[in-house]
Amino acid sequence: MKELIVETSNREALDKLLQCFGGVVAEEPCDFNQYQVRSVNNNLDYIRFIIQKQGYAKIIREQEIN
Repeated sequence: MKELIVETSNREALDKLLQCFGGVVAEEPCDFNQYQVRSVNNNLDYIRFIIQKQGYAKIIREQEIN
């Protein structure tokens, strides 16, 4: 399974948006203004598309979940 690391200045707005589409944003940052984003329905490509088109965040990288 994979997750996205994204940079956002408004975690709450991003989380609210992504919850409508099957995504979640971690409560605590993994770095300054960077958060883990996961798909609850295992469709990370769709979550990536939403983030890119809505502009609430910048995708930093994709990584495997350990």
